[in-house]
Amino acid sequence: MDALYSTALWHGANVIPWAELTGKGLNIVATDNIEVLRAMQKDPLIIKSTRIDAIWGLVDLMDRAMVAAPELKDRPTLVVYGTRDEVVPTGPVETFIERLPNNTAIAVYDHGYHMLLRDLGSRAVLDDILAWIARPGVPLASRADLAGAALFDRIDDSP
Repeated sequence: MDALYSTALWHGANVIPWAELTGKGLNIVATDNIEVLRAMQKDPLIIKSTRIDAIWGLVDLMDRAMVAAPELKDRPTLVVYGTRDEVVPTGPVETFIERLPNNTAIAVYDHGYHMLLRDLGSRAVLDDILAWIARPGVPLASRADLAGAALFDRIDDSP
């Protein structure tokens, strides 16, 4: 986050932590699955506003993940990302991926939004995740790992 957002969030979390924010007015599309969005809107169990201190905690968690990324060197890891994600911008994702070990599988879905597992194209994402869990390191059937390597410049050019 830039300094302005970080400062505003810190002040909000420390001065008015009970204040709640929504995504209303941000014009962000989380998925291309309109049916899912409508169902979530009607679902009383879906959180529709979030306290500033909870947002602060989530941001802190993301900061900690960024710092800890290099420690995943001996752990099989799959990162999935949609190129149409309007919630998490590409810049911070690029920074995170740069910090990950080179053996991390990065799968990028060209028409994927933030809610990859609820998108209209979720079947390919789910199939890839299941296949990766069963056999980490094996190329994904959708070839999203090749797209990830290309997008985030992680192609091994060594002989």
